[in-house]
Amino acid sequence: MSTRSVPTLNDVWGSSASDVYAAGFTVEDTGEDFIVAGAIRHYDGTAWTSTNQGDRTLIGVWGSSPGDVFATGNDGTILHGGP
Repeated sequence: MSTRSVPTLNDVWGSSASDVYAAGFTVEDTGEDFIVAGAIRHYDGTAWTSTNQGDRTLIGVWGSSPGDVFATGNDGTILHGGP
């Protein structure tokens, strides 16, 4: 049986109260191994949405506008995007 952890969030950035990002990671216990996945959460003023991003721990998140957001992580990982 596989179980995924609640995300550990390492950093938060927002352009407003209705555009907030958080970055971190989750860990999945497969029963035989632990699998790390980068985690990005976005708050739109009403609800949080989540996506898992690859197999790297995400450490930071920053943006210059709502559509220009960067997340950084282990091993030189840099992700770029927006809602």
